[in-house]
Amino acid sequence: NFVGRLSSAMPKKRSLNIDEPESPEAKKKDDLTPRGMVMATLAILMPPLLAMVFFPTPEDEGFLPSLPKDLWSRKCPVRVSTLGSDRVSSIIPYYHEEWFRIQMTLRSILRHTDMQRIEEILLVSDGNDQQGIFERELKAMHQKVQVIVNEENKGLIVTKMETAARATAPVLMFLEPHVVVTPQWLEPLLARLEEEPKALVMPSLDVLNKDMTTYMRMQFLYWRFEWNLNLIADNPLRKDVDTSAPYPSPATSGGIYAIRKEWWDHLEFFDPELIRWGGDHVEASHKVWRCGGRIEIHPCSRVGHWFREEKDRPYTVQVPDVVRNYKRLAEVWLDGHRKSFYKVKPEAQSMHIGTLKEMKAARERLKCHDMDWYLKHVDVELAWEEDHICIPGASKAQFGCDSAAAPQRSTLDKVMSTQEFRKAQNALSADLRLPLP
Repeated sequence: NFVGRLSSAMPKKRSLNIDEPESPEAKKKDDLTPRGMVMATLAILMPPLLAMVFFPTPEDEGFLPSLPKDLWSRKCPVRVSTLGSDRVSSIIPYYHEEWFRIQMTLRSILRHTDMQRIEEILLVSDGNDQQGIFERELKAMHQKVQVIVNEENKGLIVTKMETAARATAPVLMFLEPHVVVTPQWLEPLLARLEEEPKALVMPSLDVLNKDMTTYMRMQFLYWRFEWNLNLIADNPLRKDVDTSAPYPSPATSGGIYAIRKEWWDHLEFFDPELIRWGGDHVEASHKVWRCGGRIEIHPCSRVGHWFREEKDRPYTVQVPDVVRNYKRLAEVWLDGHRKSFYKVKPEAQSMHIGTLKEMKAARERLKCHDMDWYLKHVDVELAWEEDHICIPGASKAQFGCDSAAAPQRSTLDKVMSTQEFRKAQNALSADLRLPLP
């Protein structure tokens, strides 16, 4: 397992010939060499460091969930070097979140993160009442924890924008208040940002049950949108893929990712007219990919996440507001393919969305690729689906489907075959392909 591989990779003591005992003079000379000094330091520091990072402390025993033994690919490096990495501002908005979830999130961060890499942990109470802020408890957990209090609920989009603006570190790490991070979760993300400064890099998200006591490994997947801009987790290969290399994802799930602050600022996130919740992940996905960057998932960075069902959502989401946000984004980013959005989101056509002048000017200023480029080079499934979209349950006159919706889809009754997907992937440049088994 991961810990065993770490132990096997640790420096071994120098082998001695037992028939010829080492003289005190030779031993003293060896101890003064750079290697000897490093080994002596490791002998002192590594046991307590390993205990802190990989094994439960008394206060964490039974509190954080046990991790699956096969969580990491055997191809993942035991340690990831991030000697030149920048420091990180971690941003965690929360609203009507139960205390045990926030506590578990923060305790996993403090336990499994090299805190020398962390500049600040910004927990943002977005309009909670006094009993739901937990400011004293959170600040008591670590000196790098800051609690920002929005007196009124501003919504996720504005909260992210405002907090990113005040963050002081070169790297922004967005997290949600119901996650469990795992050993070595941060280092692969930082290492990748060193290689690709214009990337948005996500960890592989695994599944936590509702009370966050069980951690289940998620198989290979990536994130993308349907033509109604609904987010889906997809695996067109229909099998797990064992890889240690970061791989492209057409979209970001929106809540958990690392990005350089300089790149974030350059892309001018987000449209200030988006209302409260819904759509920031659409804007991020199209801006990053089409304006000079890339979105990736790193399989060696694992974060457990509680995927909330609608009935467990602690706040009300106004669906018309989300559709309005999606319409603004469709008008700015979908170009000649907007008709496909309206075909499966007809209720958006009559909505008033305000002016788009500034958003279209920003796109021009950023010199972004058009939607045709995205369909050809990034999301080949979406290109295939444009000729097959329909509305499950609707009449033929309303673009209804011939049969029931395909699994995990809301705009299709069939999906692209694995053979077609592989052929389309093979036509892409190597840096845009998935790791095909």
